[in-house]
Amino acid sequence: MYLILAALFVLVRAITAGNATLIVTSAAGLVAIGFTGKPTNGYSLGMAVAFAAALACYAVGLYAATTRRSGPS
Repeated sequence: MYLILAALFVLVRAITAGNATLIVTSAAGLVAIGFTGKPTNGYSLGMAVAFAAALACYAVGLYAATTRRSGPS
């Protein structure tokens, strides 16, 4: 429950920042987290893949947020 709320908070912050890369990666991470809610043995691989996808989305988003782009001066 708290993980989904935190992901929603990250998405809202990305939208208010106006960074398209952060918005896309935050939304994709939220979608991936949404697939981890079924606690049965058959979903173990799915939960692991969804976690890896969410982690990758947030890592790309953090990298994109910290890189400095040199624009025309």
